[in-house]
Amino acid sequence: MSDRKIIFFDLDGTLIDHSINAIPKSTKETIDKLKQNGHVIVIATGRPPCLIYNVDKDLGIETVIASNGRYVISENKVIWNDYIDPSVVERFTEDMKRRGIDLAFESQDDFVISGRTNSLVDDFISYFNLKTPPVAENFHKNNKILQMVMFYDNSDFSDIQDAYPELDFNISCPYGVDINVQGGMKEVGVKKVLQYFGFDIKDTIAVGDGYNDIAMIKIVNYGIAMGNACEPLKEVADFVTEPCNEDGIYKAFKKLNMI
Repeated sequence: MSDRKIIFFDLDGTLIDHSINAIPKSTKETIDKLKQNGHVIVIATGRPPCLIYNVDKDLGIETVIASNGRYVISENKVIWNDYIDPSVVERFTEDMKRRGIDLAFESQDDFVISGRTNSLVDDFISYFNLKTPPVAENFHKNNKILQMVMFYDNSDFSDIQDAYPELDFNISCPYGVDINVQGGMKEVGVKKVLQYFGFDIKDTIAVGDGYNDIAMIKIVNYGIAMGNACEPLKEVADFVTEPCNEDGIYKAFKKLNMI
């Protein structure tokens, strides 16, 4: 695999090692070497733009797929966005308020929460090493929402999911569920990037670890699962590398003879 590729990297648990809340040295060196060898590097994350915390700039990556495929930016130019219908956000927010479930609202520039009725918000923040968000119960009334997070620790939320066919629900961690416009996940952003750059699907590679990476891994030509990935992702990947904190990125691309 020596031809020029476009490579999509998940952020949490893939580029970022949560045990140290940083990008491993071997991963940084691998990204640098891949770029030197002419490959195009793209971050594909469930995080909204405001929660990427300059990881893209630190790695010299100019193209980012954020909010699970609902926002794509390249060289500071927005090439795709897909906001949730405000009426759906309002209906969902009122429903969750009645159920006693806290939400996060994610826009291009902000990450806020509707409230903090239990420890799930803090558990979620700690899991992803995020800055503490402000409480802004009515934020959604005056801002375009790319994504919501439902702070929920019960794996069965089918009753909520069934009530909102307009929305996609995806477990992001043990404490929260990402909520987006219905119709795909990160692969939506992948398609927009391929159109923008003129790459063929045969020249695509993706690396991830979570449930929200499954569709992306399935659509690309070669999918790599981290050793710390969820089992459903490992099952659809072409290759399972070592965990993030065991030089998994470096070992994967060494195996592919790309560095």
